[in-house]
Amino acid sequence: MINETHNRSHQISQRERSLFWIVALITVFQGWNLAGLRIPVELLNLLFSLLAFSLLFIPLQDSGENEIKDNFKRLVRFPIFWLGLFLFAYIFVQAINPSQTYYVSNDTYWRLKPSDHIAWLPHSVESPYSLMNPWREMLYKVNFWLIACVLWVGVRRTQLCRKLLWIVSVNACVIAIFGTAYAYMAPESSFYFGILGDREVQSGFAGFVNRNQASMYLYISMAAPIFLLVSCFQKLNQVLDDDHMNSPMAILVLLAVIPFVGTLMAQSRAGSGIALFMIATGFVLLLTYSSSIKHWMILAVTVVIIGFAGKKLYYSDHFIDLYHRFWELQNGRALESREGVIQGTKEMFKAEPLYGHGAGSFRFVYSRFHDGELHAWWRYTHNDFLQHFAEYGILGGTVWLAILCSWLYLAIKAMRMQLRKGAIMLAAMLAVLIHSCLEFPLYTPSTVILLSVVLSSIYMIINAEARKKPFR
Repeated sequence: MINETHNRSHQISQRERSLFWIVALITVFQGWNLAGLRIPVELLNLLFSLLAFSLLFIPLQDSGENEIKDNFKRLVRFPIFWLGLFLFAYIFVQAINPSQTYYVSNDTYWRLKPSDHIAWLPHSVESPYSLMNPWREMLYKVNFWLIACVLWVGVRRTQLCRKLLWIVSVNACVIAIFGTAYAYMAPESSFYFGILGDREVQSGFAGFVNRNQASMYLYISMAAPIFLLVSCFQKLNQVLDDDHMNSPMAILVLLAVIPFVGTLMAQSRAGSGIALFMIATGFVLLLTYSSSIKHWMILAVTVVIIGFAGKKLYYSDHFIDLYHRFWELQNGRALESREGVIQGTKEMFKAEPLYGHGAGSFRFVYSRFHDGELHAWWRYTHNDFLQHFAEYGILGGTVWLAILCSWLYLAIKAMRMQLRKGAIMLAAMLAVLIHSCLEFPLYTPSTVILLSVVLSSIYMIINAEARKKPFR
């Protein structure tokens, strides 16, 4: 009887196995779905996310007596669950209380006309879903929130979390290879040429609409193989030398370096810098171990691969293009227009500081505050924090900031449990926060969903190892 109970504790339940495969499917899908910025993709993401969330509370054949009750208790103790509910209620009020309505007139492209609304409640802009409105903006964040809750409640075994990190690593490697090969073979084309416009084709990479979105996905993915590599180093320091040959360290090095090269090929300036930060973080963490000669050989291979890729890139048109993009940044050409957008967004925030202009309203309202015609049609401020506060106001923006701070707190907590492994989680979170001051990762569905998967998986592994769970 004791052995049967022990064996059941090691078995993965049907519920957890199903949740794992759904999350794995969503994770892989994020790298090939145009960054989640097309309506069919958004609805498909929602369908799978709702399916996974509902599985947390559906009785299954092998469900334990109190399993559903335990899932519910765990869910209500998850801070992001309550913060997300409050944020969605806030966006819902904005959506049903529009203060302005988008319409197309005869003498200009589009205009906003005032609408009757309750002035003391949060309000928004009534606009087509196909362009952007509060409902669509809420859908982006609902998918991220559902996946975070599913991973926190339903996928807790370190075995499955490690498999998720392997899936993330391999998928990112395939994307980087495919994007690089396609960039060389058909630089004026795109994998989704029939769907994208000319401008998007020129700036796309692999399955992404924009080079910045591709770099976001790749450098977040790099945290997965780096974490697994650090885990291997930690384990090999505790075992006999004969076991070194069975380690997948060489494979993990490739899975970390190839996405790094992919970010360079995507030609995103900020993304390339942050990817360099991620690879440097992993390299420094590995150097902190007292390693054998075989460990040093792995590190030497890493340096050789990066050096070889760097040499190839140096003599390629892609490196020259990336160099020119950095040169424009140094000369202020790229920053000049963004400074105008940021200044206009500040004025937009000052006009409605408490409630904001409404989720998804930036592209419509900003034209009233822009400085020059060049800035009137921007979709993003290139500063996610400022844009969220301009759209959500102090009240809603603070709640979204609290959600991000919750992940930051978990990363710091993970560092207190295991310094090196927790440092990787913190580095991934800081990378996104830093990039959010320069681009728009928090407005990219594929980025926030992948970030949720990587951070949750890393934290679950660290927490289980710290508590010495029996079902590792």
